[in-house]
Amino acid sequence: RDHLYRTILVKPDLQQLFITEVTKTMKKDCDPDVFSALLKLLLQLPQYDRAAHDSDPQLINDLLAILFDQAGVGQPFTGTNPESIARAISCLPTAATLLSKCDQTKIKLPESTFDWFAKQLLPQLSSIQDLGHRISLFSLFARFSHLAPADQARSLLPTLFDLFCSYSPLPTAAPAPEGKPEEKKEELNFSVLECVMFALFNFGLKVPLALPKVIGVNVFMGQPSDEYSGDETKFKQWQER
Repeated sequence: RDHLYRTILVKPDLQQLFITEVTKTMKKDCDPDVFSALLKLLLQLPQYDRAAHDSDPQLINDLLAILFDQAGVGQPFTGTNPESIARAISCLPTAATLLSKCDQTKIKLPESTFDWFAKQLLPQLSSIQDLGHRISLFSLFARFSHLAPADQARSLLPTLFDLFCSYSPLPTAAPAPEGKPEEKKEELNFSVLECVMFALFNFGLKVPLALPKVIGVNVFMGQPSDEYSGDETKFKQWQER
C-alpha cells in the first residue's frame, strides 16, 4: 500500500485515475476494514485538501455521498443492532470533519439525510444501551444540524422539542409527604441535552418564527390570520426546564 501511494504522489496524472477507481470500489458493498483503508489513502491525497478550500467542491460532495451511504443513511436504523450503530459511528465523524474544512454554502448533503435522522436515528437513540454510542450519535446529529434545509428544520422542530422535554424532566414540585418514599428523579445527561439544544436552536435559526410557536410563545406578525396566541402552560414548562 505504501509503495502504491508513493508512486501515485510522484505521478499526478495517476491521481485522478486512482480516485476514480478507489471511489468506484468504495461504492460497492465492500468490507468495512477495506473501506477504512481506502478512505485513509484518499484523504491523504492533495486533491482533497485543495477541494476543501476550492470554489468547486464536487470532489468533497462525491465523497460525502459515499460516506453517508456507507453509514447507512437512507436505510433502516435499529438501536439494538450493533452493525447499524458501528456503520454510523465509523463513517459520520469523517463526514463531519470534512464539512468543517469546507465552504459549507457549497456543500450538498444527500437529500435523505435529515429525513433519515428524523424517522430512523432519533426515534431509536433511546434504545441504544451503550451511553457512549448514544452520545456520539446525538453529537453527530448536532454537528450536521446547521445544514438542514428550512422546510426540514420546520418539520423537525416539534420532534426536537419533545426530545428536549424527555431529556430534561420538570423539577419536582414538592417533596414527598412524610412516610412516603421519594419519587426516583431522572438523572440529567448534560452531554445529550447540550446536543439536543444545539440542534434545536440551529433549526430555530432556519425558521425564526417556528421555534417560538413550538415552545408556546406568543407570535404577532401584523395580520390576525398569522397571529399565534401561544400556550402559557407549555411556555412555563419550557422556562422551568
